[in-house]
Amino acid sequence: MRGGFLDTVVMRVGCDLKIGSTKKIDVCGVCGGDGTSCTQPLYQWEIAPMSLCSVTCGGGYKMAMPTCRNRVTGVDVEESLCNASSRPEPTVVQCNTHLCPPKWVTDDWRSCSKPCGGGIRERVVVCAEESNGAKNKVPDEACRGVRPKNQEPCNVQECPKWVVGEWSGCSVSCGSGIQVRSVECMDTNGHYSAQCDPGAKPVTGQPCTTGIICNAGSVSSALSGGANT
Repeated sequence: MRGGFLDTVVMRVGCDLKIGSTKKIDVCGVCGGDGTSCTQPLYQWEIAPMSLCSVTCGGGYKMAMPTCRNRVTGVDVEESLCNASSRPEPTVVQCNTHLCPPKWVTDDWRSCSKPCGGGIRERVVVCAEESNGAKNKVPDEACRGVRPKNQEPCNVQECPKWVVGEWSGCSVSCGSGIQVRSVECMDTNGHYSAQCDPGAKPVTGQPCTTGIICNAGSVSSALSGGANT
């Protein structure tokens, strides 16, 4: 006993449970054997039990896979311990080949009939029975339950609208001129949009008059006076 601790010595123990032994179990399961005492190796291929069927009806498959197993203990081990050249093929059999009960089958929804303002979208809905992965249409009366809808409303949000501003004043102080206003396409959230109908866009300008007749003589005199100064 040194420093308050016992010295620990690790000794090797063989399969014969003797200290210092180097004996190991050979491929025949014999402790210290050389692998020649048996006609069968320790590790061999066996077929595992069948799996569950891949489907409950309509035709599926179930499979039994080969597994590498310790012949003595019956425990599954790594496949590399078995002879790869003697590995059996997996067993595959059909199962649950009876027809499935008919059921409603729906296609994807088609595009909406309108981009806004309330449209309709449609899809195909049929009663079908499945066999071996193929669906065959049958009369609707063969299906149970409520038939899924084949159309529904879509894009019910209000369409963007043209929003007009106030007319400006006339561009002249007498005679005829032009007045303008702003015209913008806006959605229901007050954001600018490009989805308004261009053909329905209100006009942005129109002729206008002040109701005052321009005095051509006064204008000429003013121009002449300016030229003589």
